[in-house]
Amino acid sequence: MLQYDRKTPVEGTYYCLNFGNTTTAFLPEMSECINRPYDHSDIWSLKGKIDEGAVAVSANALKGPDIWIDTRMVRAFFLSDRLVQALKAAKLTRSFGLRRCRVVSLH
Repeated sequence: MLQYDRKTPVEGTYYCLNFGNTTTAFLPEMSECINRPYDHSDIWSLKGKIDEGAVAVSANALKGPDIWIDTRMVRAFFLSDRLVQALKAAKLTRSFGLRRCRVVSLH
């Protein structure tokens, strides 16, 4: 990070999360506290206070990137447990408002 002059370094430690990964693991039919903001679309959003385990995801969520946006969910992102544990160890989770998802194995 550089100051406005683009030469002087800004002191401190900084982190950057990349939200470029997408997947489809969200299971609206098994989730609570969600709604469809668009009548004719399979797009969902969270509503109100979300309890632990209220949002269900398929086992596909356990594979692939550690941070992603689900193609059927707006204004939300998902983190792997591995990334959450690393963020907790660095004391960086306080302002995220994280909630644990329920992983459902579909057979």
